[in-house]
Amino acid sequence: MTDPASDGWPAGKVFEAAPQGFTYDDLIFMPQPSTFDASEVDLSGCITKNIRPIIGSPSDTVTDANMAIALALSGAMGIIHANQVSMVQAVKRFVSGFVLEPVVMRPTQSLADLDKLKAATGISTVPITDTGGLGGELLGIVTARDADLCADRREYLSRVMTEKVVTAREPLSFEDALDTLKRAKVGKLLILNSEDQLVSMVTRSDLKKVRDFPDMSRDLSGKLLVGAAVPALPDGSQDWPRASALAEAGANVLYLFGDGVDEQLSLIKRLKVDYPSVDILAGPATSVREARRLVEAGADGIVAGSGNDAGADPVAAPIAVAVGRGEATMVYEVAYYVTRNYKLPVAAAGARSASQALVAMGLGASAVMLREPLAGTDEATPPFADWAGIDASASCKQLGTELRIEVCLKSRVGTRGGATACAVSGWVLAPMGLYTFELKRQGSFQMDVLLSESFGRKKFSWPPLQGTQTCKQAFLLYFLSGLRNGFKDIGFRDLQELHDGLEKEILRMALCLSIGGSSAMLHASPAGTSAGSLTASSFKKLALKLRPSSFSNLFVSTPDVMCSCHWGEEVHVQQYPENRPSETACRVVMDGEFLDQGGGWVGPRNPGDHISEAEARNSATALHVCGRLSLVEKAMLAQSFRLRVREGSNMAGFDSEKLQEEHARHLMEQGWFILDDFLHEGMAISLRQEAMQAAGTGKLLPHRFQFGTGTFTKPHIYEADLHSESLQEELPGFAEVLFDDSLCARLNQLMPDLRLESGPTAKTVKLQRNVGQGGCFPCHYDNGGPPSRRSITCLVYLNPQWKEGDGGELVLMPFLMPQVVIAPLMRRAVFFRSDTVLHAVRPATADRLCFTIWFDGASTNRDCDCNLTTRLLRAEVEAASVLKQSPVQRAVSRAVYAQEYEDSLVACMSDTPGQEEMLQAHRQHVDQQMKHPQLGPFLVFLRELKPTKMVEWDSPASGAQ
Repeated sequence: MTDPASDGWPAGKVFEAAPQGFTYDDLIFMPQPSTFDASEVDLSGCITKNIRPIIGSPSDTVTDANMAIALALSGAMGIIHANQVSMVQAVKRFVSGFVLEPVVMRPTQSLADLDKLKAATGISTVPITDTGGLGGELLGIVTARDADLCADRREYLSRVMTEKVVTAREPLSFEDALDTLKRAKVGKLLILNSEDQLVSMVTRSDLKKVRDFPDMSRDLSGKLLVGAAVPALPDGSQDWPRASALAEAGANVLYLFGDGVDEQLSLIKRLKVDYPSVDILAGPATSVREARRLVEAGADGIVAGSGNDAGADPVAAPIAVAVGRGEATMVYEVAYYVTRNYKLPVAAAGARSASQALVAMGLGASAVMLREPLAGTDEATPPFADWAGIDASASCKQLGTELRIEVCLKSRVGTRGGATACAVSGWVLAPMGLYTFELKRQGSFQMDVLLSESFGRKKFSWPPLQGTQTCKQAFLLYFLSGLRNGFKDIGFRDLQELHDGLEKEILRMALCLSIGGSSAMLHASPAGTSAGSLTASSFKKLALKLRPSSFSNLFVSTPDVMCSCHWGEEVHVQQYPENRPSETACRVVMDGEFLDQGGGWVGPRNPGDHISEAEARNSATALHVCGRLSLVEKAMLAQSFRLRVREGSNMAGFDSEKLQEEHARHLMEQGWFILDDFLHEGMAISLRQEAMQAAGTGKLLPHRFQFGTGTFTKPHIYEADLHSESLQEELPGFAEVLFDDSLCARLNQLMPDLRLESGPTAKTVKLQRNVGQGGCFPCHYDNGGPPSRRSITCLVYLNPQWKEGDGGELVLMPFLMPQVVIAPLMRRAVFFRSDTVLHAVRPATADRLCFTIWFDGASTNRDCDCNLTTRLLRAEVEAASVLKQSPVQRAVSRAVYAQEYEDSLVACMSDTPGQEEMLQAHRQHVDQQMKHPQLGPFLVFLRELKPTKMVEWDSPASGAQ
């Protein structure tokens, strides 16, 4: 007889014989011959008795309405985390299914009534019944084509409606309705009962969605499947209102997660009585005892798992790193008990790859709950920055030197050996200060820490067109294809065959500890090994998985979570997602023994002096440090790392710390401020060299701008937008400027009311060159009104040899305040409000080089109504004061600064085809405003308020003037 060990072991043998628990990566399935292709594998499975797809984890960084829609269209289902009622309704509206409450009108109503309906709701096609409502006798239908052909809008609908209507009779399935709609080739199918009364409607838009997404997950009414998470709290005060509201909103599944408290069990029982059609998914269960309580309470499915992937609340069991169970053991034991005794499905949480999902399903899970495989997609909610495992999202309030932040704890903060294992990623490090974290959940408690972190209401951003995948690409093309290939390799055609093979011991497996790829922030040492006995050969090379970002990523571990850094081995940095260059090898300069025999830190007093940068594409940087460091030391270390970069790198080239409160006050009051020596000298030289090289190779294109209804080309002005992916490759220094958010973070810290948005998609970086033949810019605002969202302009000059007479000065014209003439000196930065500071550039006779950064703001254009009210015009002095700070000034500035506009247009467009057209349009606009009976006198009044004083700012010393 063949040794059974040669073909692996059945699951029962593996788990019965082993005293320890196993994770997904500890097991490997033995391959078997197959006679089918991977495309023939059916992956459908149940998560409850009635619902069959894969699940999107109820994480606030993964599943919102967009992700839930994307998953349902792909044949899965998302469980929404928060703001749930509105998101559930949004998912249900995406595919209408049977429209049970269509808008219906009476035959005596007019086309004008239909026009009002269309303006209010966008609906242009309505059924006509004798009662004007659902349940009336169907008389006809009015479509947009019927209504558009009639000029008299007083015409009755009965005169224009189409009486011959394509209908179907209930009962019929949604698929039958779509098939009838397709054969009839109409836009609407009206459903009647046996008495010819209108009861519902099906639309062509749903037919197209079914065509495009044939695998979509739908309920019996044809709407998308969606679930919602309901945390079961010990006090139970909010459980029932949330659960009942979600059931009323149409959620197909309610995931009740908690710690097995009595409130969770009683909530399950109450929901099964009041909402029997809503399936209840309960968990997370790590043991058979927990699963049994949930099943006996009435749950329709069980989630086997723990932690964030299963939706568990970490504050309910704070910092309990020794509590839990290996995922593979947990799934096998819970699934074995639940499926055999109650015939209910079990969903496995925590699968981070297709291979782990295959292991979970092979051990009895009917579905998997995904988090990480979906986290980097376009549809996922952008994650908030995290420090020490804390996801922080709240508005900040400065209270003296203390910043008080209310945060919601999203993941546990693990402690080992008396020190906190933490990770700082996704945020620009700012000056150190004392921050108080108030964790509000099931009783508040506080944690005061000193760290170099500046929190605001910021979300992580991805570089455009590079760092994201759509859910369809990530889920269908990557995850599901990998899962199907796994099924083929082990010889099972569908999930039922796989579970039968598990039960009949056809599926064989072997132990292969730590086979999974170890891409992690924290690298743990082998259990039970003392620090003093470790050698270089005891460790694998540390693998850090970075998301593409210009932010610094700090990885800190404690002495008993040691890694290869202490022996100077290579660290591999892997970019995410996988469609980018996969690995970049770098060396860590901590090449000495920095730990004593007891695991204590014996390195230099300032570890930052011995840190190198691990760099991947888009200047993603990483730092890994080992040692028993206090929080203060870690903060010092992070700040030091932020300022120490490799030679030749432009990272941290901005001297953002030069921005002080007086600059912020000047910007808010006067509209502008100036910083000299804003760039580090090396960065300025490097950027100038890149810019001149790009200009020499034709990468800078002629500048075009819009004036009125025409588009014109500025003579002698050339530029390049750094959102171009090809330019990012050729101009890496400027690409770092685009992806570095340190400046944005500093501006938000000083001026939180502006609510500047972080990330490369929320700002624009343009490189501009004036070749010195008289090119200039006419008067304009950088934010001329919606849809522009520009809030702050930062203009940085790269002209080392500029001298008086070369021209190209920037002229700021803050409304009704002295004009400021600014020389374009090397390394000088000019900041001004994009929406309230009119400005122009004088003609240049010498080469002039600069780059401009525009920051988008959430509050921009809020008060930008371009129609001055009669009340405002009555109080001229008050109105003038308001206009100084308001974007409304843009409505009158061209008339108030009419001469400045005209002079700049002549200088900019001299001897060009567009000059006369632009001058004529400008003069006509000014004349119309000046002739207005109310506005004209007010404009004359504003012109008289214009100061004649002009400030010449040609050197740092001029600021004293």
